Amino acid sequence: MFAQCGCRAYDLAVQRDGTIVAVGVLSRGGDAQDNELFAVARYLPDGRLDRTFSRDGLVSLDFGFGDDEAYGLALQADGKILVAGRGTRNVYRTEEDFAVTRLRRDGRLDPTFSGDGRATVDFGKTLSDGAFAVALQRDGRIVLTGASGKRDTAPRIAVARLLRMGRVDRTFGAGARRLTRPGPNGGYARAAAVQADGRIIVGGRVFDDARFDASAWVLARYSRSGALDRSFGRGGLVVGDFGTGADWIGGLSLQSDGRIVAAGSIDASQGLARYRP
Repeated sequence: MFAQCGCRAYDLAVQRDGTIVAVGVLSRGGDAQDNELFAVARYLPDGRLDRTFSRDGLVSLDFGFGDDEAYGLALQADGKILVAGRGTRNVYRTEEDFAVTRLRRDGRLDPTFSGDGRATVDFGKTLSDGAFAVALQRDGRIVLTGASGKRDTAPRIAVARLLRMGRVDRTFGAGARRLTRPGPNGGYARAAAVQADGRIIVGGRVFDDARFDASAWVLARYSRSGALDRSFGRGGLVVGDFGTGADWIGGLSLQSDGRIVAAGSIDASQGLARYRP
């Protein structure tokens, strides 16, 4: 139950039957270092909670000691729900990690995914990692993207790939992981999409200076094996600077002709751009 607790939603998707899934954060109070959980809610098309989902329409998930926050979701063709974000098995052992869970259609954890329905990916024991988006490949492999870096230092775009059952895919990058610094002051990804040929596009933010305030849009494209695609933009990166404010990409969509549509923020305004493939 989410009653009398603070909640925030960060992403949503519509299932084939018209039900609406939303994911975010549940603040339960108590220990300030361990008071946030993954939150998932499912609604009927008319806006009522779907009580066939976890009996009351609501699910909260804990990865262990430390705050857990869900930022993105993807829907599998079989109705299962993938939710990704930031979490940890032990904040004092690995800092925050990429965290992903898979739910069955009825809202229960799927034990065929990583043994208990939950998986984490650590980019380094001294690094703080967080996944802000999740995308599915045609073969069922799971792409996660977000940020990784030491606290108060320039973050890097972080991409990881899991096999469909939740194990890391070691054919991708360096041990299933890839880190990219999009500029001297770093940046991170907030959106992901997979092209028909398997190449991976991520979009997000590249910082203009070391204050981590002003920023520009950034796109990166990776090959199926996790290497930057040097045929895309300049060395695999495209930077779009719309002004002097805090600009970032928050969503990506691919057209049937391969063009890339990006949506996000341009300072205090909404922005939309389309790129050739």
